[in-house]
Amino acid sequence: MVHIHPAMGKSEAEDLVKTSEYGLENGVYFFRKYEENQVLLVVYKGRPTHHLISQVSPTTFSINKKILVPATSLDELAVSLSTPGKVQSWPATLTHEITPEGADENGSESDPQNEQEPEPEEQEQEQ
Repeated sequence: MVHIHPAMGKSEAEDLVKTSEYGLENGVYFFRKYEENQVLLVVYKGRPTHHLISQVSPTTFSINKKILVPATSLDELAVSLSTPGKVQSWPATLTHEITPEGADENGSESDPQNEQEPEPEEQEQEQ
């Protein structure tokens, strides 16, 4: 499952990838929020590149308003972009996703500040 990072600027996104365990290895990627869409950062030829991702119909995503990819979700899009040669005009095969800190396997983030301790159980008093 694809994880989506919160909105951040280009330089912050590039710092995140540079300091990740994979560094500037080709194919390292992550999605981040951007207005109503997402931006895909992927390392290509040792440099971070940024690509606007938009869902243009229920069954199609666009990359940089040019490349159309048949997919119904970001997960399907990522699978297509992870398969060499599957998407025409897309040169960078996705290999390693950088997940947000605190993300679980379902793609959602846990927020320790919002986690509440369970209420203590009340014990019945004998009368």
